[in-house]
Amino acid sequence: MDVSKIVLVVSLILLALILLFFLIAKINMSNLKKIFKGGNVIVFGKKGKGKDLLFQNVIKHRKKPYYSNIDYGYKLEKIVNVGDINVNPNTYIDFIKGSTKKVKLPLKQDLDVYISDCGVCLPSQYDTQLSKLFPSFPIYYALSRHLTNSNIHCNTQALNRVWIKLREQADYFIKCRSIIKLPFFIIENYTIYDRYQSALNDVRCSSSRLFNKYSKAENDVYNAENGEVKNGFVIISKRSIRYDTRYFRRVLDVDCPKK
Repeated sequence: MDVSKIVLVVSLILLALILLFFLIAKINMSNLKKIFKGGNVIVFGKKGKGKDLLFQNVIKHRKKPYYSNIDYGYKLEKIVNVGDINVNPNTYIDFIKGSTKKVKLPLKQDLDVYISDCGVCLPSQYDTQLSKLFPSFPIYYALSRHLTNSNIHCNTQALNRVWIKLREQADYFIKCRSIIKLPFFIIENYTIYDRYQSALNDVRCSSSRLFNKYSKAENDVYNAENGEVKNGFVIISKRSIRYDTRYFRRVLDVDCPKK
């Protein structure tokens, strides 16, 4: 085989691999859309690992208006204060006694809520105060599908810093692990969990049975103990990033000493 044919074959293989890479990313994006549509999601990870980036990417691909405490672009319905999400004046006592009152909900039907930096606005260390000041927020969170056919998603740096009333009711947890910056794209890597404890313990995804040193039975035990643990990645065009990555600096009108 001459050099030109070798180059052609190698080029075709590389092209096939690139197309496969983009196809997998597209499938992963479709899976993320289903997860966010299906229930309440908590996204977590260290600084700069792409938590808000993942939110914006999901919002962009879902193509639906949304509520949030920051503007992610792409059909923002309205900026909302977390304290406005409630079913006041009802509390759990009203549900026990059957004495619930009529509520005028602040949010429209079928529109999800995305809360950035939930560890700041709904921090776990203030559980007692939050329970006293906002007793109906967890009720709205639990009944959002019934009330407005919607979900409430939040992100945070540390998973256990989110108010326990939310953590114990979330359907999925997604850890943003890393981002890889390329000239025109960003590759974001993440892990999906359907159990809080597995997410908190940073359980790693087991390899497939085909190439796993463990037997099928042992791998089934792993899945039974840890629930769903699935790695994934998505490809994000840099041109599609529309949100302010330092939004809260503007909100707080921060005035720093000049260099």
